[in-house]
Amino acid sequence: MIHCLSNAFYQIYIALSSDLPVAIQFGCDDEQDFHVALNSSGGLKRIDDALLKIDATQAHASVATDRDFILAILQRDMGITTFNEKIRNGIKREYSEMSKLAAFNATPRRSQFRRRENRP
Repeated sequence: MIHCLSNAFYQIYIALSSDLPVAIQFGCDDEQDFHVALNSSGGLKRIDDALLKIDATQAHASVATDRDFILAILQRDMGITTFNEKIRNGIKREYSEMSKLAAFNATPRRSQFRRRENRP
């Protein structure tokens, strides 16, 4: 997967620089792994530490000049540090949403729809 990151980072850069929203969404396996990590000892710190390792300069491309070109554009237009922070913050937002959904789904509650449906 890491070999595809330069291209993904470039596409994210294009969206961010065009003021388009960027949605970062994870698959079911990623969501499950997140919950396992979060609920383990030191889970939140491990997740934060992993996010801090996100660095566009460590991405690979099949053609070295493509990687250099993408990194030069990122640096020129917004800075690598800012770009990395935007990526990290987007992932944190997704993890936060996954946590909220998990808590919401785990909370026993009565459905208002069913209550209304049963009214005479």
